[in-house]
Amino acid sequence: MATHDEDRRQSPPLHPDLTLNEIVTHRPEAARILLELGFDTCCGGAQTLLEAARRFRMNPELVLRRISADEDRR
Repeated sequence: MATHDEDRRQSPPLHPDLTLNEIVTHRPEAARILLELGFDTCCGGAQTLLEAARRFRMNPELVLRRISADEDRR
């Protein structure tokens, strides 16, 4: 069984052009953070992070940093 670090290395890098669904598929733990920030990962999951962040007037790069920081703590 792969370790958390191995899983992360095998996942594609996160970037704002991924849909919310793609982010959660590659990094399931990101769902909690996206929900905390108000992103709809269910019905709005087909939106890219860039589109969703614009809607909430957030910087998508900061959202990605928060996801990465949370992963680094694990």
